[in-house]
Amino acid sequence: MLLRRALYFAQFPLAIALPAWVLVSRGIIADGIGAQLIVYIVICPIVTLALGAIAGLIVARKGVRLERAISWRDAEWQGAIWLSLFGYGLFAFPLLAVLVVLLIIVGFWFEVIELFNETRARVKVA
Repeated sequence: MLLRRALYFAQFPLAIALPAWVLVSRGIIADGIGAQLIVYIVICPIVTLALGAIAGLIVARKGVRLERAISWRDAEWQGAIWLSLFGYGLFAFPLLAVLVVLLIIVGFWFEVIELFNETRARVKVA
C-alpha cells in the first residue's frame, strides 16, 4: 500500500521530470545541437501532456481518489512507461523510442478502459 501511495503522489511530478530528463540527456548531452534537439524540444512537451493525461485518468477514478493509492495494474503500466523513458534518456536506441510511444498509447487506452469500467460499476450500483 505504501508503494502504491507513493506512486500516486509521484505521477504528476514525474510527468514533468521524465520528459525533461529525456530533453536534457538526449537533446543536449548526447546528441548535441542540431535537428535532433529541435525534435526533442517538440516531442517532450507532447510526452508531458500524454503522461499528465494518463495520470489524470488514474486520479479521475473514485476508488483511486478514496484510497489515495493507484492499483497494482496501474503501477505496472506506470512503472513500465517511466522505466522506458528513463532508459531512453540514457540510451538513444530507436527501438526504445518506439517502445516508449507504444507504452504511452497502450497505457492511455488501458486507463480509459479502467475509468469506464469503474464508472459503469458505480452506475450499476446506483
